[in-house]
Amino acid sequence: MTMKIFLQLNLSHEAVELLLSKRPKEIPAVGHDGKRDFETFADCEIAFGNVPLDWALNSRALRWLQLESAGTDPYVDHLSTFEERGVVITNLHGFFGRPVAETALAGILALKRGIDKAVRLQHQRLWDWASIRYSSSLLSGSRVVILGSGSIGSTLKKMFAAFEADVLLFGRNPERADLCSREELDRELARADIVVGCLPENAQTRELFDRQRLALLPPQAIFVNIGRGSLVDEAVLFEMLRDHRLSGAVLDVTRQEPLPPDHPFWQLPNVILTQHTAGGTKDELFGKVEFFLDNLIRFQNAQPLLGVVAPSIT
Repeated sequence: MTMKIFLQLNLSHEAVELLLSKRPKEIPAVGHDGKRDFETFADCEIAFGNVPLDWALNSRALRWLQLESAGTDPYVDHLSTFEERGVVITNLHGFFGRPVAETALAGILALKRGIDKAVRLQHQRLWDWASIRYSSSLLSGSRVVILGSGSIGSTLKKMFAAFEADVLLFGRNPERADLCSREELDRELARADIVVGCLPENAQTRELFDRQRLALLPPQAIFVNIGRGSLVDEAVLFEMLRDHRLSGAVLDVTRQEPLPPDHPFWQLPNVILTQHTAGGTKDELFGKVEFFLDNLIRFQNAQPLLGVVAPSIT
């Protein structure tokens, strides 16, 4: 039976053309015209994009699902089922490391150097240099705790090194992480100037930052979340930012997206909301297609795929 590719993601016309022109001619692609229903998907052995979970679980032919994200929820909770059905799931592991790290760094520098205040004053046509100049601080010499020792965390650590910051990585792999236990993490949080969350969502990371753990952070700390909104108790985070028990926050991810207009985060002047754009670049869609095509050749040749999702990936 001829293999077929089901396209679930929204690509530009140029990205679709790239995929169609470089794919093996004997493997047709469906769904790029917007016609995406379960019956069309059910007979495809390959899917590119984050298809509905129930589709993936009930497919008649699926052998490989290439996600268009680094995040693996909701599929990660059903890995054993997919394994039993002979379905391999791959994500874009490592693909977003540099752009996400640069966004986190940009947000931190904006808060540290008062750029956020300068932009607000510019919109109001107000000249208030003293409020910026004498409240800014340096990233250089800061104590940074990065939650996650994967691509994003390791890339960000290298960037912080250029600012002579003291950086510690928290993760499960002792070969990559400086901190591996929650006890070690809690000791360092009490001294941290910056905390960056770039962890995936799973049972161990959901609300890792509850009221008790957030309370460990000193008032000068900046909290950054570029992983998953479920990492933190947002109601408590709001209280602490509002009451200046934390200096500021850079939030690329939130529990509810889009963030509702009445959400309290919109009100806080010490919060930068980047609206889940951290992984983006103008060439993002082409990069995703190239990643998929590389894996497609590997799949055809029965070679190991890149980004295989397994419980050990963090």
